[in-house]
Amino acid sequence: MTKLVVPAGLARPGPPLSPILGQAQIKVADFVTQFNALTVEYAPGVPLPTVVVKTSATKFTLQVATPTVATLLWGTTVGRTVSRVDLWGIVLFRYGRVTPAAVVTVLGTLKSTRLTAR
Repeated sequence: MTKLVVPAGLARPGPPLSPILGQAQIKVADFVTQFNALTVEYAPGVPLPTVVVKTSATKFTLQVATPTVATLLWGTTVGRTVSRVDLWGIVLFRYGRVTPAAVVTVLGTLKSTRLTAR
C-alpha cells in the first residue's frame, strides 16, 4: 500500500510520482491515466489524498479521498474570512450530510487555521 497526495487532474510521469510508484512496481503511465480520469470533477490542482494498493503483478487499485477540511477552507477564503454558506458546503461535501460532529470538526479546523467565519 502506497499513500500519496496528488494534485487533481495534474498527475504526470516523472518525479515525485515515478520513484514512489516505481518502488512499488506500479506502472506510472497506468496510474496517471486512471488518476486523472477519476479526478475530473475536482478543480485542477486540488491536493487529493490517494491510496494505491497493488493487487497482483500488473494490477493495482486506486482510492482517491476527498480533499481535507483544511484544503477546502483555504480554497474558499476571501481575505481571511469564510462565509457560513461556505462552511455548510464544506460539511456537506466532505461528510455527505450535516451532523453535529461534522460541524464541530470543520469549526475546529477553522479555528486551528486562524481563519474567521463571517
